[in-house]
Amino acid sequence: MRIKRVETLIKHEISNILLHEISDPRICFITIIRVEVSKDIKFAKVYYSVFGTEAQIKKTGEGLKSATGYIKRTIGQRLELKFIPQIIFLLDDSARKSMKMNRLLEDLKEKENKQNGFKRDKKLTE
Repeated sequence: MRIKRVETLIKHEISNILLHEISDPRICFITIIRVEVSKDIKFAKVYYSVFGTEAQIKKTGEGLKSATGYIKRTIGQRLELKFIPQIIFLLDDSARKSMKMNRLLEDLKEKENKQNGFKRDKKLTE
């Protein structure tokens, strides 16, 4: 139970820090998806998503890497934890993959509808 609480606190703090304190222009259109803390609370994997192009996603990753020390220090000052975990930012592109899959399915459905419509028209003219 303690781990879940720590994950929630870290997610909340990182979200606030990114929104209100980090002024790096590379970090924009970012959402913290979830945080997974190791059982010994020494590591925290922070999964994030970015709405933007591949170049923007890459720049955001660079900005996060640059801000990691500040974020860790700030979390250490705000949360009363015995250990401040090492923060590891990981891109969660499941939303992007899901959108791509939906687009492919829509394209397939549209293509199928066109083919079926064409067949119906052909039958009507015969």
